Amino acid sequence: MKQPNLYQRLKAALFPTVVDPLPRTGTVGFNNGVTIYPYSNDLTYINKGYNKNAWVYSIVSKCAKKFSQIPWYHYKIKTSERKTWFEEYIPLTKERLSDPKAMIEARKMRTKSVDQVAVDSPVSKLLKKANRNQSGASFMEQLYGFKLLTGEGNIWLPKGDGDRPTEMIIIPKSNLGVVKGENIWDISQYRLLFSARSVPVPKENIIMWKFANYCQPDELLNHLRGQSPLDAGLLLLQSSNEGAERLIAMNKNQGAAGLVFDKSVRDYPTAAQATTMRQQFNLIVNDSDLAGQIAYLTGDLNYFQFGLDAGQLKLLEQSDVQFKGLCNIYDVPWQLFGNADSYENRKQYKRDFVYDNIAVAAYGLRDELNARLIKEFSLDRERDVIDCDVMALPELAEDLKTQAETLAKLWQLTPNQVLEYIGYDRSTDPLMDKIYVPAGLIPLEQLNADMGGGLHREIELLNE
Repeated sequence: MKQPNLYQRLKAALFPTVVDPLPRTGTVGFNNGVTIYPYSNDLTYINKGYNKNAWVYSIVSKCAKKFSQIPWYHYKIKTSERKTWFEEYIPLTKERLSDPKAMIEARKMRTKSVDQVAVDSPVSKLLKKANRNQSGASFMEQLYGFKLLTGEGNIWLPKGDGDRPTEMIIIPKSNLGVVKGENIWDISQYRLLFSARSVPVPKENIIMWKFANYCQPDELLNHLRGQSPLDAGLLLLQSSNEGAERLIAMNKNQGAAGLVFDKSVRDYPTAAQATTMRQQFNLIVNDSDLAGQIAYLTGDLNYFQFGLDAGQLKLLEQSDVQFKGLCNIYDVPWQLFGNADSYENRKQYKRDFVYDNIAVAAYGLRDELNARLIKEFSLDRERDVIDCDVMALPELAEDLKTQAETLAKLWQLTPNQVLEYIGYDRSTDPLMDKIYVPAGLIPLEQLNADMGGGLHREIELLNE
């Protein structure tokens, strides 16, 4: 790429290009008044998606609430186990998330590597209380929700009077502008956009946690912003909303379904004639026994439909298809939303949801927090780490239970070895390091032993 000359560098320094992430335009009118949702307008996905579409609300809420249940910790790593942590544990949590055995092995590695939990450190306090208005769980829920809807979960780290961050504050994508540096791949700083105000923020004070974006690089730096999953589901979202609106219109029509009249009759029918015609029409046209049949009425008749016609009603039947499509976009099993299925299958769907969605997001955010917060608090990157315990979620307890039950049958292991294998701390009790042989079973040879011992001798002793 051609390097900018001196004039271009001076111009960029004196007059930086601030890129607003949102086009300040409304929706686009099209054809007969149908509103088309514009691309790259992330407020659309909040206003028309989360706030208006029941499916989007349900999916995003389930993901965000589950994400908020993950506990976060500041660990001190043993000096002798840094290789285990950085070269084995971290890659394992990224590469084999869908393998329950690999996740249990990762928990074992973490237990082996951790020296202590830094409970009272500034980082731990920040993870538990993100800012003056939000707890850690509330912050994580809203942060992931913004990322799912707009493609970005942006964190502002204000430092107050000191050099360390005092809070973590969520900045919506629509309120975060970027200042272009020397080229289209360089961000020199960020700006907080509030109505007419634009507040400059140093680059190191923003964590942009985002989805990947594969758009063509351009001067507006759209390729450096996160892409919302609803960019791919824009038409799906719109068709879902249109179907719901038409359902409302149909429900509002509580009067006659339509109007039928005889074109050959010029005078108003009498009350008796109108009743007869109505009865005839209901018996022949509205009779459920005639479903799929051809109705026949005498006379030169015409009919006006007041409610939705058959073609429009088909749109309502597509609601289930649209819902499943939105679930696919967000990588959430649609069977989790009250649909009929077996209990065992639902447990598997929940585990898949955590492994494929929640765990991936949690470990991605973990890397972002480690890269920024450990440095900002002047901690040792080789010993101080931030990590999340995905295995603490109840959906994955079944995996640990199955593993523990299997290990319990291996009497050759000590209780402490079993605890360590499934990722728990060893007990200090010396009895936990002994091997216990099951004594509930007696060999057949012992039962058949003669007077030297065994069952025969025991019976004789009882009879003496």
